[in-house]
Amino acid sequence: MDEIKLAKANTDEKTPAIVSVKNVSKIYKGKPPTTAVSDLSLDILQGEIFGFIGPDGAGKTSIIQMMTGVADATRGAISVAGFDPSTHSDEIKDIIGYMPQGIGLNLYDSLSVEENIKFFKDLRQIPEDVFTANRKKMLHMTRLEPFLNRQAKNLSGGMRQKLSLICTLVHLPGIIFLDEPTTGVDPRSRQEFWQIIVDLVEERHVTVILSTSYMDEASRCHRVALMHEGKIISQGTPKELKTLLEGRMISFAVEPQYKALTLLQKFPGAQDPQLLGQRVKARLLTSEAGVRGYLENEGVRCGEPEEARTSLEDVFVQLTSKDKLSASMPFAGKAAPARQSVVSCENVTIQFGSFKAVDDITCDIYSGEVFGLLGPNGAGKTTLIKSMCGLLPPSAGKI
Repeated sequence: MDEIKLAKANTDEKTPAIVSVKNVSKIYKGKPPTTAVSDLSLDILQGEIFGFIGPDGAGKTSIIQMMTGVADATRGAISVAGFDPSTHSDEIKDIIGYMPQGIGLNLYDSLSVEENIKFFKDLRQIPEDVFTANRKKMLHMTRLEPFLNRQAKNLSGGMRQKLSLICTLVHLPGIIFLDEPTTGVDPRSRQEFWQIIVDLVEERHVTVILSTSYMDEASRCHRVALMHEGKIISQGTPKELKTLLEGRMISFAVEPQYKALTLLQKFPGAQDPQLLGQRVKARLLTSEAGVRGYLENEGVRCGEPEEARTSLEDVFVQLTSKDKLSASMPFAGKAAPARQSVVSCENVTIQFGSFKAVDDITCDIYSGEVFGLLGPNGAGKTTLIKSMCGLLPPSAGKI
């Protein structure tokens, strides 16, 4: 995340809002009716990256659909570049680009990369000279030129999202709406995707409005609105929101870990305890010595404390679940007294024809631990897990 330099936004208070939302609600009919968005108001300025941040069901997609004219508001008013999207869809369609939620949802799987791009060129009725220049620029930014003849259904998740972005931006809109654009995309592709967005904001001063449930991505926005149950619970710059939390974030190496977590959940001088590998992270409202002394008096061995960075996730958890932290806390069981391997992979290789999906993997997974397979799309994670579950026999080796 820190490798991407954020484009400078025009956040001067005198700058008029390019998108304005006033007291907007969206209620879906049913028994009972469902309120997806409740009395929401905000202004978005030209040239900024604005993020709607929150979990599934927070109302992020509903507000973006109303801004783009895909859905009508039940109450309230929305202005996009001076137009009401519910009544002036023809006027705003050339101004905006909209990428819906879902991996490559706006693509045609049976068409190649080149054919998908040309389809959107014809759909947008883009002049040939403009299209040629835009196509070249987008292909260079996404590095998809070597795959022009590959069908969309045969692209990885990250490549599909980058092709979706090309199709969304091929007419170079001034306002871009992206609904959870990197969900399910591997970390490397997420980095590349964000670099494209930042470059567009820097070079063309476009406005980007996006939704995401990834709190680390929220830190890449100029301003964000934290959403919960259809309402904005707080908004501002990521730096401003992080100042809402009192105390300092500290992590300790502890043993036994689960006992330390349980104790900190009950200790008034520490809030929001979380597990981080073999460490416990918490926000301290008292001295480090006081927390450490409390744990050690209860039989927990503590290593030296380290300063931990406050994240927007910490802010969101604190704002939305002050009385529910113990019940919703990630759980890790007690480590087994002896390291007993419950899953063992010995020189496992899995091939599909000439393609080697898993190549000579050896690992042991022990009782009582959370073991993660990390890597980009196509790294072999899913294939190895399927083989561990007996759904795929290994081509070589033993599980």
